[in-house]
Amino acid sequence: MNDLSSKVALVTGASKGIGAEIAKTFGRNGHPGGGDVSIRADVERLVSETIGRFGKLDVLVNNAAVLEFGPL
Repeated sequence: MNDLSSKVALVTGASKGIGAEIAKTFGRNGHPGGGDVSIRADVERLVSETIGRFGKLDVLVNNAAVLEFGPL
């Protein structure tokens, strides 16, 4: 994998599974932040704070999903 230490990333769907591991990897490299992308105000805040703090947004990992389990 390329060196991502200088990249600014926003990861959705990071509460568990693959998204959580991706977010933890970026977090270990100094990329903090959190919110709920099902809430519009959180999305606006996350993007605004990210760009305000780092001046850019290089990577968006869109891993958010809504799953409903039941018979087909």
